[in-house]
Amino acid sequence: MSSKTRAGRPSSPAPGARCRSAERAVATGSPPAAQDSAMLAVRVTDVDEALALCLRHGARVAAEATDRPAWGPTLRTAHLRDPDGHLIELQSS
Repeated sequence: MSSKTRAGRPSSPAPGARCRSAERAVATGSPPAAQDSAMLAVRVTDVDEALALCLRHGARVAAEATDRPAWGPTLRTAHLRDPDGHLIELQSS
């Protein structure tokens, strides 16, 4: 059977496909990166200090704090997920 409808449009995902994706998200504690439709970027004075504060309040690290000289001579970032799984970037310059 073809994966296209009569009109030539792709058919719906196989039954359970969305459920398996949701089960993976629950098992790993965060949604797959492809599902992030937005990211909150927050400018802070000290990325490491702000990251530590967020972690104490339930955030999880998505990408450790790192210097980003290609983005700016003194730019430092860290990426985290809040307790609800939203992606947040902390950045200082």
